[in-house]
Amino acid sequence: MNTVFNRWSHAALALVLLCCLGAASAALPLTPLQPVYHALLREQAGTAWQQLINLWPSLNSDAQRQAWLAALAALVARQCGNDLPVATPSWLDSPTLDLVQRDIPLNRIYRVQLHGQTNRRDVRITLDLPDGERLLDRAAPSYDSNGEFMVESKELGKPLPPGVYQLTFASGGETWSQALALHGSATLTVFEHAGRAGALQMPPHAAACPAPWVEQALLKRPDFAMVWWRRVATPEHLQWPQRADAEQLWTNVSVIRAEARGGLTIRTEHRLGGPLVRQEK
Repeated sequence: MNTVFNRWSHAALALVLLCCLGAASAALPLTPLQPVYHALLREQAGTAWQQLINLWPSLNSDAQRQAWLAALAALVARQCGNDLPVATPSWLDSPTLDLVQRDIPLNRIYRVQLHGQTNRRDVRITLDLPDGERLLDRAAPSYDSNGEFMVESKELGKPLPPGVYQLTFASGGETWSQALALHGSATLTVFEHAGRAGALQMPPHAAACPAPWVEQALLKRPDFAMVWWRRVATPEHLQWPQRADAEQLWTNVSVIRAEARGGLTIRTEHRLGGPLVRQEK
């Protein structure tokens, strides 16, 4: 397991032990996160997930929020979020929420994307950030011929924050809503600031989760339609095809890390884009 993720997990488990000692010693201070630590100690994953969501609004210091993130990391380290009791409705298949940081020459933006499959065409999606900002407001996705839907938010100039997000799908008079405890995207540092794809570092992840992977794509300007795509396991395998139309092509290199929240997949993506010719120099 990656050193950084180990540090988060060990911090959360140490706090669990502190909680146990606290039961025997009145001298130890109380913490709002004690219900999470008790649930972790008793291996009650569902309760721990719900307590994380319940307690987030009451945290009022950076130290408490860092402890909350450590407890979240410890939960993810166990089952990668697959043990969260969240079931999606029958009309919603493989929904995925992407937290994206996109770096292009002289610019960095953040956004979220939602995609999955459904046989309905009246789906509306709402997403609220931890601070209450509504990033998607009953947004209507686009669909392809295979039933795949996609919707993306506006561009943001700051990272997606950690905390509790509220995601809602509505269709045919039915509503499915779920609160999601997420780390956000503030710690994405896959690519060096110079923006060279060969200088990327694979991000930390829990051993219980899939290993991060790399996707690369060529887009043709001016409409940026995809003309080539490949997935590779590590940055060492990055290679671009020789193309006669190289001057019209734009590259995307994405490093993707995936977790679950029950029946919902959460992906954190750091994407680097730039002209193909410039990348090859």
